[in-house]
Amino acid sequence: MSKAKLMKARKWAEQHFSPESMPNQRCLRNWVIEGTVKGELIGPGQHAYIYDDQVPGSISKAHSKALELAANS
Repeated sequence: MSKAKLMKARKWAEQHFSPESMPNQRCLRNWVIEGTVKGELIGPGQHAYIYDDQVPGSISKAHSKALELAANS
């Protein structure tokens, strides 16, 4: 299994959304902050980067917790 890599949030969105429904940069940044998708804010401008294994509609906090619970059981 390869390790997930960070990519620019805009490029990630282009892979997962059609042009008419693509979220704007502020929305993508908020998704990273809220944990809706797993990513990082990088640099002085706090630019959003999202891990390439993230899928829209899956909440990373819930997924991470489920994996943690499974590992501890």
